[in-house]
Amino acid sequence: MSSNFDDIEKKDGNSLEDNKDVLNSPLVMNVISLRNMVLYPGSVYPIFIGRRKSVAVLKKIEKEKATVFFVFQKSADSHILEMDDVYKYGVIAKVIQIIERYDHSLQVLVEVVAKAELLSFDLVDNVYSAKLQPVVQDIVDVESDCKAKVIEKELMERFQQISVYDSRVPNETVSEIAKLKD
Repeated sequence: MSSNFDDIEKKDGNSLEDNKDVLNSPLVMNVISLRNMVLYPGSVYPIFIGRRKSVAVLKKIEKEKATVFFVFQKSADSHILEMDDVYKYGVIAKVIQIIERYDHSLQVLVEVVAKAELLSFDLVDNVYSAKLQPVVQDIVDVESDCKAKVIEKELMERFQQISVYDSRVPNETVSEIAKLKD
C-alpha cells in the first residue's frame, strides 16, 4: 500500500504548509505500533522492530519506498491491537534505511515528517492499515507570544546551568546558543 503523503509533500514543489487544503482529506497508510517510545516530527530515529506484523510492513515498505504511520501503544504488554490500546495521535515517517539483524528483527532508520491523528485501522493480509488525518501545526511566533517568551528564557537559563556541569557540551555551543537570542 503506497501512501499519497509523498505526493502531497511534493505537489507543485511546495511545502506541507502550502498544501493545507490537500491535507484536509484523510490518508490511508501502513501502520506499525511502537512500545515505550515517543517520536517527534523533524527528527531522525533508529528503531528496532521485532514483531512479525511490523517486520512484514517494513519489508513491504522497503520495496515500495513508501512512508509509514507509527502509532504508540498505551501498554507495552499488549500484543493484539485495538483502538483503545493505542494513543489517538502518531507520526508519519519516511524509512531511510532498513538493516536485517541476525535474529530476523530489523534495525530501521526513520525520519519523522508529520504528526497525524489516527481515525481507524484494520488488519488486512496480516498487515495493519490505518486511516489518518495529518495535523498541520501552526508555528508559534515567539515575539508575540508571552508564554513562549517565558519558556524560551527558562530553557536558555537551564541549558546554561546544565552545560556548566556537563563537559560534553562545548563552550562554543553555549556561546552560539546565547547569541541566537540577540
